[in-house]
Amino acid sequence: MKLRWIFLVLTMWLILFSGIAVAKSPYGEMDVYYNDKLLQDTEVVKPLLKINEKFTLRLNATMYQECKLDISLNLINETHFELLDGPADFNQLASKIYEANETHTFEWTLKPTDVSAGDMTPVNIHYMIFMIGAYDPIVNGEFTIAYPRISTEYYEDETPPIISNVKNNDLTNDSVTITWDTNKDSDSVIRYGTTSGNYTNEESDTALVSSHSISLSGLSAQTTYYYIPNSTDATDNAGEGSEYNFTTAATHSTTTVVRIGDVTAVPNGYAFTSIMINNASNLGSGEISVTYNSSVVHVTNVTSGDGNALTVHTSNIDNTAGLVRIIAWDTVESHNDDVVLAIITFHAVGEYPGSTPLSITSKLYDYTSYSRIEHSINNGEFSISNNESPVITDTIATPDVILNDNGRPRIPGTNITALSATVTGSGSGIVNVTIDLSPIGGLDNQVMGRIAGTDVWTVVTTATDGINQIHELVVTATDGANNTNTSVIGLTVLLRGDVVRDGNLNSADALYIVKYLVGKEPMPSLLVSDMAPAEGNGKITSADAFYLLKYLVEKEEAP
Repeated sequence: MKLRWIFLVLTMWLILFSGIAVAKSPYGEMDVYYNDKLLQDTEVVKPLLKINEKFTLRLNATMYQECKLDISLNLINETHFELLDGPADFNQLASKIYEANETHTFEWTLKPTDVSAGDMTPVNIHYMIFMIGAYDPIVNGEFTIAYPRISTEYYEDETPPIISNVKNNDLTNDSVTITWDTNKDSDSVIRYGTTSGNYTNEESDTALVSSHSISLSGLSAQTTYYYIPNSTDATDNAGEGSEYNFTTAATHSTTTVVRIGDVTAVPNGYAFTSIMINNASNLGSGEISVTYNSSVVHVTNVTSGDGNALTVHTSNIDNTAGLVRIIAWDTVESHNDDVVLAIITFHAVGEYPGSTPLSITSKLYDYTSYSRIEHSINNGEFSISNNESPVITDTIATPDVILNDNGRPRIPGTNITALSATVTGSGSGIVNVTIDLSPIGGLDNQVMGRIAGTDVWTVVTTATDGINQIHELVVTATDGANNTNTSVIGLTVLLRGDVVRDGNLNSADALYIVKYLVGKEPMPSLLVSDMAPAEGNGKITSADAFYLLKYLVEKEEAP
């Protein structure tokens, strides 16, 4: 019988026994694999691993009805393992919105670090199921998928690096940059030559990386080169790619070019750009006309540039026709190389996302002979950018009250929360959403991940700071036009064991529990009071008060 981790309605029974498999479920099932082996019944694999010996955990999750599944790979100590690949980092949420009877695969590849040497460390799966549009989960569970014991020996990897994604970049007449990827850290070597199969030259980099880049220079123009990428890992396993080739460009042309730069402005905004003459030789004067769509942009001013520049003698702006004519010269001296002919100021009169070509016609004249200078033209474009900030709504913490995280086990889900926000914007698109988790001990610019197919951005976190406080965690959204907006997500962090809620753990908390047990005080918060056992038992008993007292005399760790 295949292992079926069944999703049941959230109850204390589920929290205590979420690893038990049954044959049927109203929500769905999971098939769980360790290194491609399907685990049976409620089996928890307990392998003996060496340091750096990688392994794979995979879940095929099937949902019987439309819903959203949030799932994370949880560790008590993240430093015990290194995540090589997976849908989200340790203790971070991966989400999937399901259609009825859909199956989706979640897979993580990880390896133990030397921090875990000699230890047994559980690897847990935490999951929550939400009905579409609901804020609270209908299922919240956790189970142990693997309990590896880590030896003190190092794993000697004998597999060579696999080379992929080989590309030729920045190819010129005498240089190229070759990039490729490997599935493990290794060095970088390119062997190359002008005859297929005969590689007479070599460039290398000894740094051990998985993204490789080697630049070749001093090449001959208009020549085909053949090369092979090589990578060798730290244990001398060598991988070699196939033969690739590239052809260098012809020698750079020195043709004179008249160009106008691209311009961007917000609606009703102003911006300017220059008309440049590149590779000029003995330039004396120029006549330039620029046409544009006057329903998108108007020209408001034409001025001379600074430095190596001609002086604008006259200009004629016709915003009805969408045309500006410019004549510029220098009677004192000629100009060479890159010369500024004029600076044009534009006013955006249209709306986002309007745009128009900026098309040039031009005549250039030699300073000495007055003859026409042959040249090419590079036209530009004026674009109206978005100036509307992103809209942030539905900022939610699920749950919005959690226990502090000090490394001691908790009832599954009570020290972890999923922070989410719905972010929408204009055509520029949302490119980044972050949240400031520094008040609760996290990063001040923690990146939130977007749930595929939705406008919801989310991140899963615990809290190691800001205890006994109600926090407003600031969410910042940025769109493709660099417009930003902020909102907040409310989260309360409680100190486990702080029954009287004074921010401290002391005998008063234990006394309150004892007085409650004999009917002298109202029932305290179960979330805060349920300390023994570590995973909780759903009850407030004298064992909880006793544990707290033993902690106060340093016989137990902090609850």
